[in-house]
Amino acid sequence: MKKLDNVVKNKLKQIPGMILFSSIFIAFGAFFLFLQKNAGPSEKDDYLIGIIVCLGIGIFILLTSIVSFFRWNFRGKEINKLEQTGTPINAKIVAEKISALQTQLVCSAEINGVNYEFISEDVDYYTFYACQELGITEIPVYVNMQNPKEYVVDVRSLDDIYVDLT
Repeated sequence: MKKLDNVVKNKLKQIPGMILFSSIFIAFGAFFLFLQKNAGPSEKDDYLIGIIVCLGIGIFILLTSIVSFFRWNFRGKEINKLEQTGTPINAKIVAEKISALQTQLVCSAEINGVNYEFISEDVDYYTFYACQELGITEIPVYVNMQNPKEYVVDVRSLDDIYVDLT
């Protein structure tokens, strides 16, 4: 799945940058620790705030990077598995879900009399409106029919609906 594989690869490419960014904060925290060690008794508390803030942010970003690596590495394997073994069904595009960092399509389909909601991977911001304008109402979803909560929305068909004006 070209588009989904690219999403996973792009997420995995961001992780070394996050680790570098976290190491900068950790280095500043170590620098403040060095300054505190060599400071006089009245200045030690001043450096403590810098140590806590820098090491806290650096360790948080580092742990987030490690968790993201394992999450997206696992997600890539899950996507490939569902593409090969899942049953393709057509799901109706009903809405878009917008958060601060991503935009996703919300799709709906009925399986065995039960209505399920499927949420796509990240898509471009105007994808939902482009689909409405072009009359695209359904997209394929690969579903594990034994457990419909395991699915992948195939957004590859939406790759060609944009005109690049740059």
